[in-house]
Order: sequence, then structure tokens, then C-alpha cells
Amino acid sequence: AWWWQHVGAGAQFAEPIVYFDPKAGEDVLLGWLLSVDEVRQAIDDYEESLAPHRFPIANDGGDNLLLVDRDGSVHQHLHDALLDRNTYPIADSFESFVLSLRRGE
Repeated sequence: AWWWQHVGAGAQFAEPIVYFDPKAGEDVLLGWLLSVDEVRQAIDDYEESLAPHRFPIANDGGDNLLLVDRDGSVHQHLHDALLDRNTYPIADSFESFVLSLRRGE
């Protein structure tokens, strides 16, 4: 609830925002923050492949999701990858993820 009250559900950015993807070894565009309805839709759409302890917060623009784990870590969820390879860590904590966001080119 805090996220939607203070940051804004469904927020899109006026300028490109990127984060470092350790698996890709490069900056990756953050598409938009999910609205409440988009969170519900993502949970429904990816029910078979999302761990129940992870919550979708953003879309990268290519229908891959960013997830927050119950331990606070942030993970990338690849929508078209094999189930045993569809999620990998991006940041150790939500705070470190947010603090790592920066303006892209």
C-alpha cells in the first residue's frame, strides 16, 4: 500500500530510467511501475511461474516483470524462459534497487 500511496501505481517515467542487470551485464530500461490492476493481472497471467512469496512491481516494457521477494530482494522474471530459469536476482534489497535507478540515455 505504501508504494502506491507515495510513488504512484502505474507510474510511467518522463525520461528513460535504467537499472543494472547483473545477468545481462548492462543497464536495462525500466518500463513502468505496475498499477494495482496490472499487479492482479500479472499474478493471474503468471500464476504457474511466479513464486508465491514474490510480488510483481514493474514491467520492463517487454512483458518481463520485476518482483520483490518477501525478504526484500528484487528479481527479474523472464516471461518466456523455462520455469527453472525464469527468475534471477537483480538487487539484495528493494531499497538498494530503488537507489540504483538512474536516468538512461
